[in-house]
Amino acid sequence: IASAKVHDGVCQHCKDILEWKVKYNKYKPLTQPRKCVKCLQKTVKDAYYIICKPCALSMGVCCKCGKEKDVVIP
Repeated sequence: IASAKVHDGVCQHCKDILEWKVKYNKYKPLTQPRKCVKCLQKTVKDAYYIICKPCALSMGVCCKCGKEKDVVIP
């Protein structure tokens, strides 16, 4: 299931990390939504992400690390 997951809204470094986790069966999906560090709402639906997609898109940052890097388009 996780191998078919598309990691969008992340920089290349974070994308490589997530793909490694999937490849070596270390990826553990979320069971419940997490709290976004920007808007403080429970809107983060993907594992290892700290910022929800609407916040990351509006600020132009990576959903996983929160840094202003070039976000990879899948």
